Amino acid sequence: MSQNLGKLIVIEGTDGSGKATQSKLLLDYLKKQKISHAYFDFPQYHKSFFGRFIGKFLRGELGDAGNLNPYLISLPYAVDRWQAGPAIKKALLTKKNLVLFLYVPYQISMQLIQQKQSRQYLKGKQLDINESNTKLLKQVDETYLWLLKKNPHWVRVDCIEKNQLLSRQEIHQRIVRTLQDHKCL
Repeated sequence: MSQNLGKLIVIEGTDGSGKATQSKLLLDYLKKQKISHAYFDFPQYHKSFFGRFIGKFLRGELGDAGNLNPYLISLPYAVDRWQAGPAIKKALLTKKNLVLFLYVPYQISMQLIQQKQSRQYLKGKQLDINESNTKLLKQVDETYLWLLKKNPHWVRVDCIEKNQLLSRQEIHQRIVRTLQDHKCL
């Protein structure tokens, strides 16, 4: 099999864990190293019907998240990704995937969420309905830790050392090292 097959690299984490920041740093690194790549970001708030629908949900326009069926709410997220499937397939033929989980304990991610800049899809609101739900953030944290144990292709990238958040650059270096160790770069 060819060594030139693409690698699917997923950066995942709880709200406030730095996914967008680390994705940008990784994209800058790939460009600087002249490594061919494609980038997909979900939800596609401004590119698809379902992305816009998710934006409405996160703004609270569909009601309180606690009163909505989680199976029905997960459907627009899945369809949003499904719609991008042909573009992803065109950009990537892969036999290997790696999910990088940026681990930031939910207590710290809650503090980081408060520092987020305003986002266009929230139309002036500071937090979306998930970010303002402490109970949900704790459950998401626990679910991600469970997924890490169950999926050997998931790799934990610790963003905390000695109860201190690492700098963006230190986390980026850990991500690059992890990708190199797993022969994705």
